[in-house]
Amino acid sequence: GMSRVTVDVPDVFTAVRDYVAEWATPALETERIFRGWRNKAALPEDDVDFAVVTILADNRRGTNVSDFKTDPATNDDGTITRSKLVICDVLVEFYGSPEASRNRAVVIETIMRDEFATRFFEGYGITPLYADATREITPNAASANAVARYATTLHVSYWPHLSAPVGWLDPANVNVPKDVDTPYPTAEQRPLPHPSSSHSPPPL
Repeated sequence: GMSRVTVDVPDVFTAVRDYVAEWATPALETERIFRGWRNKAALPEDDVDFAVVTILADNRRGTNVSDFKTDPATNDDGTITRSKLVICDVLVEFYGSPEASRNRAVVIETIMRDEFATRFFEGYGITPLYADATREITPNAASANAVARYATTLHVSYWPHLSAPVGWLDPANVNVPKDVDTPYPTAEQRPLPHPSSSHSPPPL
């Protein structure tokens, strides 16, 4: 059957790609920013500078947060939403001419700690935290893409939300007798058994 659970997770790759396209200096076209994978990505063989964005890890922080919403005007199911805080590490690598690649990495790292980044990522449902220091990564000389490469790792946070319908009811009125001790006497209020009904030991 069709799942009744809906998942709302920010698109971290698109957000970081757009961030790099917005702020990298010298500028990089969006078409020159590629998604990286754990294994070797198919990267351009031309001499035009480019960048690679790779999501390295999603790390949970804390326990789930739950929220329940209903519409009292209807009998429709309510919605329960479970959320968790995730810290995401995103590697951004710049390939191409050494000076341009280094400048891009430095600018991206610097702005990550600024209100410009906070405002930019807000529209994607993501909070920028900080970026690691820019570093040069020596390319593998055997690689066809033996070009200068500078990198920084961005750290962002976001809240994935999982929502599902769930039944609910209005406050219920429970009818409890006012004289509750009469129909439901306590042990102390129950009558003691008559002495004649007690069991006597059998005669010898």
